[in-house]
Amino acid sequence: MKTKNWYYRFFTIVFIALFAIVAVFWISNQRFEHSVIKTEAETIASEKKAFENNPDVATALRTGKINPSAQSFLTTFVSTSQQIVTIVDAHFKPLFQSNHTVKVTRDEQTLTAIKKGAEYGYQTELINGKRFLSVTFPYKEKNKILAYIQLSLPYTAFNQAINHFSTYSALLFIGLFIIVMLLFYFLYRQHTQPIRTVLPTLKRIAKQPQKEVLILENTPEWNELYQTVNTVAKQMNRTYRAYEDNKRQFESLIHDLQVGIFLIDEQQQLRLINPSGQQFLHLKNFQPGMHYVEALKQIDLVKLIQQCLHEQKDVHGEIHVTQPHEAIFDIKLRYLSENQRIIGTIYNITELRKLETMQEDFVSNVSHELKTPITSIIGFTETLLDGAKDDPEMSEQFLHIIEKDAQRLQQLIQEIIQLSRSASELDKDDIVTVSPIEVINGLLQHYQKNIDDKQLTIQVTGKSSLTIQTFLYYFDPIIKNLIENAISYNRQKGSVTISVTETHHHCQITIADTGIGMAEKDLERVFERFYRVDKARSRNLGGTGLGLAIVKHYTEVLHGTVTVKSQLGVGTTFTLIFPKTLIL
Repeated sequence: MKTKNWYYRFFTIVFIALFAIVAVFWISNQRFEHSVIKTEAETIASEKKAFENNPDVATALRTGKINPSAQSFLTTFVSTSQQIVTIVDAHFKPLFQSNHTVKVTRDEQTLTAIKKGAEYGYQTELINGKRFLSVTFPYKEKNKILAYIQLSLPYTAFNQAINHFSTYSALLFIGLFIIVMLLFYFLYRQHTQPIRTVLPTLKRIAKQPQKEVLILENTPEWNELYQTVNTVAKQMNRTYRAYEDNKRQFESLIHDLQVGIFLIDEQQQLRLINPSGQQFLHLKNFQPGMHYVEALKQIDLVKLIQQCLHEQKDVHGEIHVTQPHEAIFDIKLRYLSENQRIIGTIYNITELRKLETMQEDFVSNVSHELKTPITSIIGFTETLLDGAKDDPEMSEQFLHIIEKDAQRLQQLIQEIIQLSRSASELDKDDIVTVSPIEVINGLLQHYQKNIDDKQLTIQVTGKSSLTIQTFLYYFDPIIKNLIENAISYNRQKGSVTISVTETHHHCQITIADTGIGMAEKDLERVFERFYRVDKARSRNLGGTGLGLAIVKHYTEVLHGTVTVKSQLGVGTTFTLIFPKTLIL
């Protein structure tokens, strides 16, 4: 394998050297050929005087017609010089052509050079399949161009010198190439012997440091080098194995942590971040070595890191992330002054903050919901005791208000008790088989007065024969709350459509109304306890803010699902899906 690789390298160098020599040979020939052509062009151009000193030619060019005397001169010139002569006037109209098969060409580059003051111009061209050197020079009188004279000489007249030069230079370069290659090969063999032995060994050590690789050759001249390489290989092997053990332990530790961990080195590059950290910060294609500003897209986190680097002390803070989903993270940055590195930890406290918010909202809402009716009851009771009880009409009005607030307080307490019930309280003996259509029709009768007051159109579709197994104690409040909302929040002369359908294993109940509807932002929180889309309107209608929370809680207790779709000013649709057979 070593010999094969050496041959590849050697022939690569040979090829490069050969290519370089060919390039030099080609450039040299091109330059020599250009020099010969330029010299020949100058020689041809010197014949311009023969045309200028001939009065017959001058007269012919002045009149624009080739007379017999000029024709005789031109014929003699062509026969003695073996050149093709072409004469055209200032407008490039042919006046004389020694070879009528030659097409008159107009080289704009040459004409431009002549007009700028050049005495002549030349170019190479093919005429009847043969290569010619054509020289063009102007015939002037009083600085006015009367005609252009073009003399074309075949390459065969001067090509011999070019061919001789190419042959000699080729032989010279080939000989030089052979000598250089032989010398290179000899020196290469002498001075690369240890490299060809040590280099493959070092490559194997670098590629597979976990394996012990040794040089077994015994060459007196290089024996000390080989022994040194073997010693280094053994030490590297032991060091690498110890490193791999520590690395595996460390990676296993941070990989299993549910806390995000990252490391920023002294070059401010993100060197490490564990899977939890990548998931928290939504890093898809993390590459160690990226600058932390480029790798971490969270602006708040970048600001904390910049603060830590600037102040050179530990920093603690929170960041809020909105993409791809909303989350809150607790960030702790520790500054290591000895090597100017930062170790960061990331704790996901989203659920903790949600629980705190829900707890605060719950306590606040419960306090408010309890305080309002109690304050009303106490206020009206004190008013009655202060003398209002002596007025029968006022007494009756105040007692009705007290009764209404007491009933509202009772309803609130009852709903809080309902929300506290869990699936652990269920008993298989309480499972009953009911028809959802019959339950719906029965509940609608309780709201007939409200339906008539709003002049609502009620449409119920489904088969009465469709039955499900459920706990009626939980099933009734679900349907009751949704029907009550569909009626209470509906518009005057609106409609409520209730449909019951079935699949092989499930029953689907859809309750749709044409009421006020809800905005998209409210749909995410509509099942939260005490959450109201319109607080003032909900309280006026007697709502406690717990109805839909009970629907959600009881539906999950019965192993069902509930979803909602709504549009402001159009209406709301709730969809319930229950298993036909309830299995605890």
